[in-house]
Amino acid sequence: MKPKTINGLELALKANKASYTLGEPVTLELTVTNKGKEAFRETFRSAQIYDFVAKREESEVWRWSHDRMFAMMLTEYALEPQESITYEVIWEQKDSDGNSVPSGKYNLAGILKTLPERQSFSIIIEIKD
Repeated sequence: MKPKTINGLELALKANKASYTLGEPVTLELTVTNKGKEAFRETFRSAQIYDFVAKREESEVWRWSHDRMFAMMLTEYALEPQESITYEVIWEQKDSDGNSVPSGKYNLAGILKTLPERQSFSIIIEIKD
Protein backbone atom coordinates (compact mmCIF):
# COMPACT_ATOMS: atom_id res chain seq x y z
CA MET A 1 0.00 0.00 0.00
CA LYS A 2 1.81 3.06 -1.29
CA PRO A 3 -0.12 6.22 -0.44
CA LYS A 4 -0.53 9.01 -2.98
CA THR A 5 -0.79 12.60 -1.74
CA ILE A 6 -2.52 15.21 -3.91
CA ASN A 7 -2.81 18.76 -2.56
CA GLY A 8 -2.54 17.56 1.05
CA LEU A 9 -5.02 14.71 0.65
CA GLU A 10 -3.52 11.23 0.92
CA LEU A 11 -5.20 8.25 -0.77
CA ALA A 12 -4.08 4.73 0.14
CA LEU A 13 -5.58 1.58 -1.36
CA LYS A 14 -5.11 -1.91 0.00
CA ALA A 15 -6.52 -5.35 -0.63
CA ASN A 16 -6.80 -7.93 2.14
CA LYS A 17 -4.13 -10.02 0.35
CA ALA A 18 -2.11 -10.14 -2.88
CA SER A 19 -3.24 -13.48 -4.32
CA TYR A 20 -6.71 -15.02 -4.60
CA THR A 21 -8.27 -18.18 -5.96
CA LEU A 22 -10.93 -17.88 -8.64
CA GLY A 23 -14.22 -16.74 -7.15
CA GLU A 24 -12.75 -15.67 -3.80
CA PRO A 25 -14.05 -12.23 -2.69
CA VAL A 26 -11.52 -9.40 -2.79
CA THR A 27 -11.86 -6.87 0.04
CA LEU A 28 -10.66 -3.39 -0.93
CA GLU A 29 -10.12 -0.43 1.36
CA LEU A 30 -9.52 3.15 0.27
CA THR A 31 -8.29 5.34 3.12
CA VAL A 32 -8.41 9.11 2.64
CA THR A 33 -6.34 11.20 5.08
CA ASN A 34 -6.05 14.97 5.30
CA LYS A 35 -2.28 15.54 5.60
CA GLY A 36 -2.71 19.31 5.33
CA LYS A 37 -2.75 21.92 8.07
CA GLU A 38 -6.28 23.10 7.26
CA ALA A 39 -9.61 21.33 6.98
CA PHE A 40 -10.34 19.81 3.58
CA ARG A 41 -13.81 20.72 2.36
CA GLU A 42 -15.38 19.63 -0.89
CA THR A 43 -18.83 19.65 -2.42
CA PHE A 44 -19.63 16.66 -4.62
CA ARG A 45 -22.15 16.91 -7.46
CA SER A 46 -23.90 13.71 -6.36
CA ALA A 47 -24.13 11.40 -3.37
CA GLN A 48 -21.27 9.33 -4.80
CA ILE A 49 -18.09 10.03 -2.83
CA TYR A 50 -15.79 7.19 -3.97
CA ASP A 51 -15.35 4.47 -6.56
CA PHE A 52 -13.17 1.42 -7.22
CA VAL A 53 -11.91 0.09 -10.56
CA ALA A 54 -10.30 -3.18 -11.70
CA LYS A 55 -8.35 -3.34 -14.95
CA ARG A 56 -6.74 -6.21 -16.78
CA GLU A 57 -4.13 -5.38 -19.43
CA GLU A 58 -5.20 -1.70 -19.33
CA SER A 59 -8.85 -2.55 -20.07
CA GLU A 60 -11.42 -1.79 -17.39
CA VAL A 61 -13.26 -4.95 -16.39
CA TRP A 62 -15.12 -3.78 -13.28
CA ARG A 63 -16.22 -0.51 -11.71
CA TRP A 64 -17.92 -0.58 -8.32
CA SER A 65 -20.39 2.17 -9.30
CA HIS A 66 -21.32 0.60 -12.67
CA ASP A 67 -24.84 -0.57 -11.78
CA ARG A 68 -25.51 1.74 -8.83
CA MET A 69 -27.63 4.84 -8.71
CA PHE A 70 -26.67 7.92 -6.71
CA ALA A 71 -28.89 10.80 -5.73
CA MET A 72 -28.21 13.90 -7.80
CA MET A 73 -27.71 16.24 -4.90
CA LEU A 74 -24.86 18.34 -3.64
CA THR A 75 -23.01 16.41 -0.94
CA GLU A 76 -20.76 18.19 1.57
CA TYR A 77 -17.53 16.47 2.60
CA ALA A 78 -15.03 17.59 5.23
CA LEU A 79 -11.89 16.15 6.80
CA GLU A 80 -10.07 17.94 9.59
CA PRO A 81 -6.23 17.96 9.58
CA GLN A 82 -4.87 14.41 10.19
CA GLU A 83 -8.40 12.97 10.07
CA SER A 84 -8.98 9.82 8.00
CA ILE A 85 -11.94 7.99 6.57
CA THR A 86 -11.94 4.51 5.04
CA TYR A 87 -14.26 3.17 2.36
CA GLU A 88 -14.51 -0.60 1.97
CA VAL A 89 -16.03 -2.67 -0.82
CA ILE A 90 -15.95 -6.32 -1.80
CA TRP A 91 -15.23 -7.26 -5.40
CA GLU A 92 -16.76 -10.65 -6.17
CA GLN A 93 -14.41 -11.22 -9.14
CA LYS A 94 -17.16 -10.35 -11.61
CA ASP A 95 -16.90 -7.95 -14.52
CA SER A 96 -19.30 -5.03 -14.88
CA ASP A 97 -21.73 -7.30 -16.74
CA GLY A 98 -21.80 -9.86 -13.89
CA ASN A 99 -19.60 -12.46 -15.58
CA SER A 100 -16.79 -14.20 -13.68
CA VAL A 101 -13.35 -12.82 -14.54
CA PRO A 102 -10.56 -15.16 -15.67
CA SER A 103 -7.39 -15.83 -13.71
CA GLY A 104 -4.56 -13.35 -14.18
CA LYS A 105 -3.18 -10.10 -12.79
CA TYR A 106 -5.46 -7.14 -12.13
CA ASN A 107 -4.66 -3.49 -11.44
CA LEU A 108 -6.98 -2.00 -8.83
CA ALA A 109 -7.48 1.66 -7.96
CA GLY A 110 -9.57 3.67 -5.54
CA ILE A 111 -11.06 6.99 -6.61
CA LEU A 112 -12.31 9.97 -4.61
CA LYS A 113 -15.01 11.58 -6.79
CA THR A 114 -13.86 15.18 -6.34
CA LEU A 115 -13.60 17.53 -9.32
CA PRO A 116 -11.13 16.68 -10.69
CA GLU A 117 -11.14 13.11 -9.38
CA ARG A 118 -8.30 11.96 -7.17
CA GLN A 119 -7.06 8.42 -7.74
CA SER A 120 -4.89 6.25 -5.51
CA PHE A 121 -1.79 4.49 -6.79
CA SER A 122 -2.80 1.20 -8.36
CA ILE A 123 -2.15 -2.08 -6.63
CA ILE A 124 -1.79 -5.41 -8.39
CA ILE A 125 -3.44 -8.61 -7.29
CA GLU A 126 -3.30 -12.04 -8.86
CA ILE A 127 -6.21 -14.40 -9.33
CA LYS A 128 -5.16 -18.04 -9.70
CA ASP A 129 -7.02 -21.16 -10.89
